[in-house]
Amino acid sequence: MTCKWYNVCPLRRFEREGTLDDSWEQNYCKSSYNWRNCKRYQLEEEGIYHPDNMLPNGKIDKSLYSGEKKDCPFCSKNIKSKIIERYGTVMAIEDNHPVTDGHTLVMPIRHVADFFLMTAEEKRDADKLIRVIRDRIKKSDSTVTGFNIGVNCGKNAGQSVMHAHIHIIPRRDGDTPNPKGGVRGVIPGKMGY
Repeated sequence: MTCKWYNVCPLRRFEREGTLDDSWEQNYCKSSYNWRNCKRYQLEEEGIYHPDNMLPNGKIDKSLYSGEKKDCPFCSKNIKSKIIERYGTVMAIEDNHPVTDGHTLVMPIRHVADFFLMTAEEKRDADKLIRVIRDRIKKSDSTVTGFNIGVNCGKNAGQSVMHAHIHIIPRRDGDTPNPKGGVRGVIPGKMGY
């Protein structure tokens, strides 16, 4: 049986953002009645205020509000020297494993697991920065004739770094024998139609 507060618990958001591992969920939230030992549950039942970053054992985890994850390769402290552009709440870096020359990543400065967890402001800023990067690439490289823009959300979609990021991949005439279908190529055999 799952804790009745599970669907509204802020710890679920932290887990989805990648700032809290799922062991808390397994050991408390979804463990057979062990959720009754959760300090958050007990305080909620009594109607007593408790901060969002209180763990089930009652301890406060201040890192849940830092906006960065220490072991994340995309959190700004870890890539400060690689940032090529910033706009509002987002930044851009060159991809370490580029598909083509100029392959760039746009990502929120705040640590957030995927595109669907980005705020509306982060998405607007990302859209603006994508256009800035596109214009810069087109101005500096006349061979670029198109772009693929893509986002991988979750491991099964190919996301390898759990910090939201948007790929901007410049395309050139002849870089693939038949580009028809573009991003449909993520599933082998589905690109051509």
